[in-house]
Amino acid sequence: MKNKAFLDTNFFINMIDPSKPYHKNANDYFEAFLLNQIELYTSTIVIAEYCVKGEVTELPLKYLKIMSFDYPSAITTGKIAKFIFDNKANLNLATRKIIPNDTKLLSQAENLNIDCFISNDNDCHRMHNLLRKNNLIHYEYFDIAVQCNINFGFLPNISTKDVVLDEFFKLLKKTNKNNP
Repeated sequence: MKNKAFLDTNFFINMIDPSKPYHKNANDYFEAFLLNQIELYTSTIVIAEYCVKGEVTELPLKYLKIMSFDYPSAITTGKIAKFIFDNKANLNLATRKIIPNDTKLLSQAENLNIDCFISNDNDCHRMHNLLRKNNLIHYEYFDIAVQCNINFGFLPNISTKDVVLDEFFKLLKKTNKNNP
């Protein structure tokens, strides 16, 4: 079983916005992580990305270990970014800058000895696969397009629910507003 998961920006976007395609999957992952006592990590970089269109009070901060981008992660990012730049032609990436965020997040997750990176970003997934194939990172990537029980073999404990997921997350939002 996985013990530590790193949650990317689009995980939170999907979890919080009911109009997003993987809203239910993201909520199922989150609930399963909580019920199975998986340590949840994210980055100040993720929070900054989320805050472009959302509010920090919408995030379930109470349940997250928030990591700052630090010196060791900067060194790892340099190595990973160089490798990605050298292999960019083979990755078929969308035209966007690589170094600003994806490689930083992948580096942070590696330096934290994360077991899995949870996202729904095709470019990031391709970078992850190349880096893992070349032993530059060691954790797994799970796409929230795939249901939680497929990736982890466990489902949220439906019998423990007293309210529907949307009400559960309204409660989380209220808690976060009171305890930032």
